[in-house]
Amino acid sequence: MPNTSFTSRLCQAWDLLLGRAGRKTLIENEAALSAESESAGLRLDLEEAKRQADALRRQADAERTSRSEAVSQAVEKQLRGLFIEAAVLMGQLALQARLMEQGKPVKAEDVMALAQGLCRVLENHGMEKVGEPEESVTFDPNIHQPMSGQIFQAGEQVRVRVPGYRVAGKNLRKALVTKEAA
Repeated sequence: MPNTSFTSRLCQAWDLLLGRAGRKTLIENEAALSAESESAGLRLDLEEAKRQADALRRQADAERTSRSEAVSQAVEKQLRGLFIEAAVLMGQLALQARLMEQGKPVKAEDVMALAQGLCRVLENHGMEKVGEPEESVTFDPNIHQPMSGQIFQAGEQVRVRVPGYRVAGKNLRKALVTKEAA
């Protein structure tokens, strides 16, 4: 018994070759061609979308690199300014140290003035002092560190012995504190 679907397709193909195709066959062929055409168009659209996505990815990477370089340059410029200002005072401190090594008189007031100038330079560039020596404050474990193994509870009154320092809200060193004198 012959395969009817194969036979049927063979007959349809023969009719098409002879120009005797039925309306149903023409409609099926047109639908298939339309679907293939739409599929090809969608593939082209997909390729274009991929190219655009790649271009956007490259652009985003370039912008990220550019921003990173700009931030690095800004930080470098700020640090250069800090170092230039500090270098003047450090040079004078080095001179005072050399004079001391040579046994020449050095005034404590001069050295303290230079040290205070250096502190001002650092403060002008964002370093913030946390507490003042002998200041009475409420203990905050985020910014205070007990001295000599003492233990304090948050909110307890303590005395600052050595100030702490922070930059941009981040601790560089916590202030050292002791028990408040009674």
